[in-house]
Amino acid sequence: MPPKTYTCAICGEQVSKRKSYLYDEKTKKRACKSHQEAQDKANARRDEDKKRLDEAKKKKSRRPFEGSPGYIDPKWQEKADETKNSCWKCLCKGLQHREFHMRLLVAMEKMQLEGESPFPNLFDAEETRAHFKKIAEHMKNPMHIEDDRKTVCLSMYKIEEKHLTQIRKRFQMAASLFGYVQLCPICAEKLDLKLEHPKELNLKQLAAFGAAYELTLKKPVKHQAEKELDLSRENFIRRN
Repeated sequence: MPPKTYTCAICGEQVSKRKSYLYDEKTKKRACKSHQEAQDKANARRDEDKKRLDEAKKKKSRRPFEGSPGYIDPKWQEKADETKNSCWKCLCKGLQHREFHMRLLVAMEKMQLEGESPFPNLFDAEETRAHFKKIAEHMKNPMHIEDDRKTVCLSMYKIEEKHLTQIRKRFQMAASLFGYVQLCPICAEKLDLKLEHPKELNLKQLAAFGAAYELTLKKPVKHQAEKELDLSRENFIRRN
């Protein structure tokens, strides 16, 4: 599948996304990188984004002081983050079920925007492995470079009392209270636990889900993928 091309808003030539800058945010028109006017607009937009990020960092640094309303002890915050983003058995960091699948949709849109198929060739083992490596790479969010979580899906599994002793002690009370435990796929297999899947879907229902995605989620997911690809390229240019 060839990469999508755009008509340059200045010279009218056909140009790919990699060789062009966003020229007009309202009309989404693009212009060749060789034009000085396009370069100036891109630099101004980059400076504006940097200013916005700096302001966001300043706001983040203005956290409530100890004893004030809304103050959370950093130790408790760390424990809360660990409970949310870790497997309760091996403590590997990952993405919660819903976030994992949303990042997967964004990664597939990124591949489509780069002119690649988002689906692997299952008849070629090496190609399939390479494809899943690319997907895992695209799932990382360049907007959160400090995020050290792996592309592991953490899901909630229904457990029995006999499983409680096999998870970390700090999570045992929560697991016994709710009857569920958060695990990575490897630990779930070790404990012989399986996800509670809904009833099998027929082709009509799958088609309805596909249409619903196109109508509701496709546009924001594609927009997020475009933003992340642009940011990844800018980060690469700055590093080199």
